[in-house]
Amino acid sequence: MRAVIRTHALTGPKGRPTRLRMPSDEALAALTATVNHWAAKAREAKAEAEWSNIYSEANAAADKLHRLMPAIMARLETEARAAPPGTTFAVVNLDRAQALAAALRHFALPVPAIWRSAGARDRDMPAWRHFMGALLLDLEQAFGWRLALHDTGPAARLLAEIVSHIIGEGVAAATVAEMLRAIKKDADPAG
Repeated sequence: MRAVIRTHALTGPKGRPTRLRMPSDEALAALTATVNHWAAKAREAKAEAEWSNIYSEANAAADKLHRLMPAIMARLETEARAAPPGTTFAVVNLDRAQALAAALRHFALPVPAIWRSAGARDRDMPAWRHFMGALLLDLEQAFGWRLALHDTGPAARLLAEIVSHIIGEGVAAATVAEMLRAIKKDADPAG
């Protein structure tokens, strides 16, 4: 964290020092804990989203099979009735299809317990709005003063680097500054 702060907050875009100073070891530890917390939450949300996609695909496949089974059963029953006496191929296929149809009547993936207990899961956990305000407050506390949100300022550059680490993709400082200004505006009761 110390190197990230040194590179993105203590040094300006042209290599000149900024007015910010390196936070204390305690403040750095607290800031690092916050960043690691949100990075873990982002990884958890990504894994949850991947599971949700698999879950949805499995249920969609089961639904499709439910819709197709009547046509499959009708065809196999017709073939079984038309088969000459003593042949077993069509009967074996019919028995298998009937077993599958019986199993499908009871098949549905259960809703994961976490979805039942918490209601709809927030699929946008890695979205910035969830942690940008908290990160800004932690940065301000670490540095000991309120940070300005200029598009190329040290706070925006540092937060862009931290958010890029958390969500695993590059983020522009101007985008971070714009997001933070919107969050601050929403939080300000005076408008």
